[in-house]
Amino acid sequence: MGFGDNVRRARKNRGITQEELAKMVGVAKSTITGYEKNYRAPHALMITKIASALDVTGDELLGLPDRPEPVGLMKREKQLIADFRNLSDEGQSALIEYLDTLARSGKYIKRQNEGMGVKVS
Repeated sequence: MGFGDNVRRARKNRGITQEELAKMVGVAKSTITGYEKNYRAPHALMITKIASALDVTGDELLGLPDRPEPVGLMKREKQLIADFRNLSDEGQSALIEYLDTLARSGKYIKRQNEGMGVKVS
């Protein structure tokens, strides 16, 4: 979904008209229509105003994911992060405890000249 679709959905969820939203953010109704039909693009401050008026985040209006995609990670590392995020709080705590135990044992730690040269202490 694009910005305009997200604005329209959020506006309708709030039960307000284009005219009401326009008054709330200080623009003409035609400007809101333009945003919703994706033939006008708002500047950053207007995105913030619209988000505030609709009680959503600018990220939601822009269709950005809730959490940014990790960058600079290998595919397996990204999958591990996704798996971790899907665990309950209790599951995350258990996994962290297990990893701490492995790290403290020293048995599974890469040596400085091994692999990527990362040494965990």
